[in-house]
Amino acid sequence: MPVGRTRFAPAPTGYLHLGHVLNAWYVWDLAQRLSADVVLRIEDHDAQRSRPEYEAALLEDLDWLGFVPVLFSRQSDRREHYERAAQELAARGLLYGCRCTRQDLQVWTVTGEGEVRYPGTCRHLEIGLRGDAGWRLRLDPGTEAFDDLLAGACEQD
Repeated sequence: MPVGRTRFAPAPTGYLHLGHVLNAWYVWDLAQRLSADVVLRIEDHDAQRSRPEYEAALLEDLDWLGFVPVLFSRQSDRREHYERAAQELAARGLLYGCRCTRQDLQVWTVTGEGEVRYPGTCRHLEIGLRGDAGWRLRLDPGTEAFDDLLAGACEQD
């Protein structure tokens, strides 16, 4: 009897590549070692770039490689759940609209730890949560703590 779940969550925005395969291998290997089920969740929330033919190819390739999930879902199948959560966050003032593009995000300075940090460009602009804006979560400065199954207790500022 499985003791838990893990997930593999590719976005159908292109064909399966070596990075996907390595990640899939890691997920299925971890599930086997932990006697866990694998959930395949298709991250189809990017309506501009997601394509049914990419999803079909991903499923076919994963099956050919022997990576068979116990459960299958699409993010779009749970749209109402995400919309309800977004409404709750917005009501608490924790969600805001952002017009920054992927290109904008790529040009910002990389920190000494090797990560790109969003400088909060749109945080105070009152853009609103429209369909033409990205949505960002407003977090106050400080440390966020969480438990990771493999790494244990973690903190990030």
